[in-house]
Amino acid sequence: MYACRIHRTPDRRPMMIRPAVIVTFCVLLSSCAHTVPVEAPELIPVVERAPLDVTVVYDKSLRNFRCTISKGYIAEEWLIDLGPPNVAAFTSVFPAMFADVRVLPEGASAAAADGRYVIRVSLVNYTGCDISWPIIGSPVAITYSAEVMHGAETVLDVWTASGDSTAEDAAFEVLSKNDGAYLARLTALAMRRAVAEFLWKFEEDERVLAWKTAAVSGAP
Repeated sequence: MYACRIHRTPDRRPMMIRPAVIVTFCVLLSSCAHTVPVEAPELIPVVERAPLDVTVVYDKSLRNFRCTISKGYIAEEWLIDLGPPNVAAFTSVFPAMFADVRVLPEGASAAAADGRYVIRVSLVNYTGCDISWPIIGSPVAITYSAEVMHGAETVLDVWTASGDSTAEDAAFEVLSKNDGAYLARLTALAMRRAVAEFLWKFEEDERVLAWKTAAVSGAP
């Protein structure tokens, strides 16, 4: 009798991934969110400084603005924390507009202005949160508003300033397909243009000019 051995060849069938593993992997991916690194535009305003003391209030809509957008498929979410860049964009602007500027901390009442003129700045609209896939090629726009008050009285109706940017303004990001850099570049550029319009309206808007003239003439 001859003994024979049975040789088993390795099983070369593709390994099957269990559904539970797939679900876990997808959940982990979908929980990832990348922060869009928006840098506030550095502006050096060239305007006529009014000899007035003002207090600036940044509304919660501007100071605390955050949103998360999705590219439309799993594992690609972007967090936009626009609050700090919003405030920083105006940091050098108001001292160029007025002789003395105080900024009230978050949550403080406008009554703390001690009789000074108060300028309340708000964020009206930002379209970067509405972008969906494909992000590259989508435009970005932003709108700010400002209201001048004195005590409990509204001295000047709200005036607004807007800025926008398109894919042509971020050619490098479009070519590199870097969604985060694209959003950051266009957002910063839209902010710059909106703040520039804000300054232009302060210099040219008839209502602003009338208020500034009356305030200066009545200043002690």
